[in-house]
Amino acid sequence: VYTLSVTNDGSANTENVRVMHKIPEGFEYISSDKGATYSAANRMLSWYVGTVNTGETAQARVTLEARALGAATHFIRATSEHGVVADANVTTQVE
Repeated sequence: VYTLSVTNDGSANTENVRVMHKIPEGFEYISSDKGATYSAANRMLSWYVGTVNTGETAQARVTLEARALGAATHFIRATSEHGVVADANVTTQVE
């Protein structure tokens, strides 16, 4: 289970926040919460967060199943109004 978190550490509230999680090869999507949707065609999980007020954190959980050994990198991008973008990645080592 992975928890996706997006925090507004700015000085103003932000609206139209969206989070995308590119699920790496070697992982199978099982489920997610908070209304997130998954596209198997491009292995992309999309979550519409909405408004995140200053100092707040929004979270969603996604359940994946590892299907292959080795390192797999998960790419995450959060976007909001006015073109603000934040990228992150997490590498999971499956043994």
